[in-house]
Formats: sequence, C-alpha cells, structure tokens
Amino acid sequence: MSEQLPLFRPRADLSFDNFFIAANNDTVIHALREWLSEADGGIFYLHGAIGSGRSHLLQAACRQRNAFYLPLHELREHEAAHVLDGLEAAELICLDDIETVLSSTPWCEQIFYLFNRIVSRRHKLLVSATQAAANIICELPDLRSRLSLGGSFRIYALDDESIGPALKMRARERGIELTDDVISFLLARYARNFDALLLLLNELDRHSLAEQKRITIPFARRFLEN
Repeated sequence: MSEQLPLFRPRADLSFDNFFIAANNDTVIHALREWLSEADGGIFYLHGAIGSGRSHLLQAACRQRNAFYLPLHELREHEAAHVLDGLEAAELICLDDIETVLSSTPWCEQIFYLFNRIVSRRHKLLVSATQAAANIICELPDLRSRLSLGGSFRIYALDDESIGPALKMRARERGIELTDDVISFLLARYARNFDALLLLLNELDRHSLAEQKRITIPFARRFLEN
C-alpha cells in the first residue's frame, strides 16, 4: 500500500506585504525578492533563529509562482524518496527546517538528487534552517557544499523596537485597532516572541468578538488573569 502523505499548502494569510521588515532585514528581503523574480534557477539559503519569520517568507514565496512548500520537521518520519519524488517539475521548491532531516543519510541523498534535478531544469530551491550553511551538520558532505552554492542569508528576529509596530500591523490587517498603550501592556506581561504574540492576538480577537467588546487594557488584563 502506498504511503499517505499530508498535503501542505502555503497559508493564505502569509505574504511579503504583511511581513514586517525591520531595518536589519531589509537587505535580505530585497535579495530574496530579486532572486525570485529572476528567470534563472539555483538555490537561496535562508537561516535564522526560531521565530525570525523564515516559515512566513517561504510560504510568501510560494504565492509568487508554481511552487511546493514542505515543512520538513513534519515530514521527517516519512520515506524521503516518496516525499521528494517529482517535485522538480515545480518552478520553486521550498524546504523549511531542512536541518531536521540532515542527520538521516536517505534524506540527505534524496535532497541531493532533487537539487541536481532542479538545477538541470533551471528551477529554484529555497531552503530554510536555523544555522548557516557552512555550520550545518549534514550526513552527506556533497549536499552541504550544494547548499552553500547560492550564499547564506541571515534573517533576524524582531527586536524590542520592531515587535510592537509589527504586532500593530498584523492586528490592523485583521481589522483590530490596538492602541499603543494596549501593545505596551501586552509586551510587558507576555513573552516577546512574535509567534506567541500572534497566537495571543488571535485569542484576544476571538474573545472580544464573543463579548462584543474592544480590546482595551482592562479587557486584556482580565483575559491574561483568566
């Protein structure tokens, strides 16, 4: 019986337009968008800490053309050859969290073969990891050298000055008007991890709609206390 694989589609709410670009990330975002617009194929290696927005960018890139998005941390228990078979037909392949499979020789070999098939078609491979290509641990040295061919671009997590405006932008996108006082209140009492703050925003929005109330400091305080 053939293995049943989960089907991953890029999230519809993730785009380049709603990716908040902090000052230290503008160069890499520009380089990525330029690379995506070029006719030639090749590899773009993006690395950064958890919560830096790598997955957002890979899924945003998938909206630009015929593409596949694969979160490898969710696929590593599957057979690599089965997961990657035929993907080179797409114009763009996005492999997220590639380091999660590089301790597996079969996965390394199959990604190596996929890379060669992609290059032969002049298609594109966009890869993300937590470590730079030169530092990543890989069971297949030839694959690590291939991953380094296009350079290694670092994306930085939002700093304290950027995380508030970024949260306000994502809230406004959902039709939520958060005042600066509310944002300061949340940042002072909640983890300064942007993914966690987006989950908190989702819950605040859900409860405010249910109660038909605006998100104010008293509302947010009551929510956090409960």
